[in-house]
Amino acid sequence: MTGYLRRYLLVHGAYMAVVLALLAWYGLSPGQALERFDGAHYLQIAQSGYADKLTFLPDGQPARMNIAFFPLYPMLISLLHTVTFLPMEAAGLLLSLICALATAVGIGVLLEPLFGRKTALLTVTIWAVGVDAIVQSMLYAQPLIAAFAVWGAIAMRKRKPLLGALCAIGAGLSHSTGLGMIAVVMVGSALITRDAVRKREWRATLAPSVAFVTAPLGLLGYIGFLALRFHRLDAWTLAESAPGWSSQFDEGRYSLRILLGQLDTTDWFAANGVPHLVASLWIFPGAAVMLWLLRDTGWCPRRFRRTAAFSLDSDLARPPIPWELTLFSLVTFAVILTNSGPWGSKPRFLIPAVALCVPPAIWLAKQDHRPRLRLGLLLGLALVSVLCGVYIDGPSPSAL
Repeated sequence: MTGYLRRYLLVHGAYMAVVLALLAWYGLSPGQALERFDGAHYLQIAQSGYADKLTFLPDGQPARMNIAFFPLYPMLISLLHTVTFLPMEAAGLLLSLICALATAVGIGVLLEPLFGRKTALLTVTIWAVGVDAIVQSMLYAQPLIAAFAVWGAIAMRKRKPLLGALCAIGAGLSHSTGLGMIAVVMVGSALITRDAVRKREWRATLAPSVAFVTAPLGLLGYIGFLALRFHRLDAWTLAESAPGWSSQFDEGRYSLRILLGQLDTTDWFAANGVPHLVASLWIFPGAAVMLWLLRDTGWCPRRFRRTAAFSLDSDLARPPIPWELTLFSLVTFAVILTNSGPWGSKPRFLIPAVALCVPPAIWLAKQDHRPRLRLGLLLGLALVSVLCGVYIDGPSPSAL
């Protein structure tokens, strides 16, 4: 597995060197660039804990409160700080690096037996410079969720639902997009239970039944904790709805309005029109890959399923991409598109959706006769990612 570690460190390290050099030219030191935006909230929680009361603006709207941020990531920062005696900021950056490396190794463990080492390495390469890759090295919870997503998928494929449930609990304690991992574990546990019942192996139903029940406890536990602490069932959603975040479930109306506004160009001239366009550079291709994943897994109408004519690699012997990764990515996409949170921040929520990197990797792995094309496409992806990362972390009027 050291090959996956080396590949990630080499590719992402080169990417970050360019990004940080450009941000330094803009006027941001590496520390300033990597600890901005949500990182400041996570550090404050790790150092001082959560607010002990709800606060409101003069007009009655909720003020921005740190209870909107889930607790596991800052708790781990504090623990690492205590164990290593590193400054809190350095401990957080080290934690993000550890999680990213764990994800890279997990990609190899999950994909190499299915598609071969070349495809697994290419998946790591694409992930290392893909959607908002700068966040993988910042004080954000997304690298932690990515590690839980990949290793949770591995646990469910190996039919170890209790380990999968631990990953689901961890993901649920890290961010609301942990819902994707909860869905994977609950569906996988239900399938394992069904198989055991059909074989009348009653003892074999115990572990998946426990996993099915416990998988949501991380997400629900934190929301329930806030409800009890503040005597309001909507304490967490109230904090999320604060001006500037305005993150609420709206059935996708906000996302549809932004997308339609970009198609007719009216959104281009809005206050955050450019950040919205930058975000869409990831959202639109991601949605296209998601449709392909649905067809590859067989969760779409029969006429759109994988065939020799339409398969990405025209190879019906190739196994489908693990359904666990596809389901996680699908739920994550649904969560971010049905939420009214800032459009410019949505791409970073796709970082744990590793499945989005697999189809391009499968196709690139078959381009041995066109190595220049493969190299050119990877460098093009890296260049786009560098420019997007520098813009969003630098001159953009909106936050990551």
